[in-house]
Amino acid sequence: MSETTPDTMAQVRRRIDELRPAGVQVLWQAAEPIEVAIAIERLLLPGGSRPADDVRRLQGELADRIARHVEALPPGGTLRKAQLVAVLLGGGDVLDAPLVITAAGAAVGDSWQVPAGRSVVLRRPVLIGETSFADQPATGGGSRVSMDAELVVTLLGAAGAAAVEQAVKQQLAGLFQNQTAGASITFDQLATAVRDEASFALDRAGSVFSFEADDGRFDELRDGETTRLAGPVTVRRVLVQVAEGGG
Repeated sequence: MSETTPDTMAQVRRRIDELRPAGVQVLWQAAEPIEVAIAIERLLLPGGSRPADDVRRLQGELADRIARHVEALPPGGTLRKAQLVAVLLGGGDVLDAPLVITAAGAAVGDSWQVPAGRSVVLRRPVLIGETSFADQPATGGGSRVSMDAELVVTLLGAAGAAAVEQAVKQQLAGLFQNQTAGASITFDQLATAVRDEASFALDRAGSVFSFEADDGRFDELRDGETTRLAGPVTVRRVLVQVAEGGG
């Protein structure tokens, strides 16, 4: 078993007691977990465009499909990359989703067998690269890109969330003023650009920057990630969420 919460342990113990013959002692223990990380390098969707909220919803559904498939693997079971891609493409809402898989920190090829006595735990979140559309129009000079920032912060000074939102928006607008199509940008660069140690502390794990191009491409940038800009960026919205107990 891979879940070792008090409830699941109690359920297993009760079930064993119900089934074991009288006088027979059953020895059992939870399988030792092994972490598997899966990233979708890029996501190709049918059509020419979808609302950003729909894309986010689909990305969440794809992460759930991966979790259900991977965490159902028993000790000794085999994780096959082609089979997992088929799970993602099976709904007809995805055209291509190349995967990068690591197990216990090591890269996985076409298949990987769960070691005996081990259970699979999926690293979350599932990382998803740039999202694009099969019918998006070709553009010679790059697209226009709108960026949304959803930040989780702990307030440190007298400024409230609204003031932090305005200051962050100005800092980001300055950063993107001279960026061009094809330029790379990292989460670290954005976090550094908005840093204001007198006003707030950024929860990097809970924060995300979203990029939506007018040709339909969509990408999310989280801690540790890099993205390539489809064109000049306009900061559309900054939403600050104050962490619980954070001011």
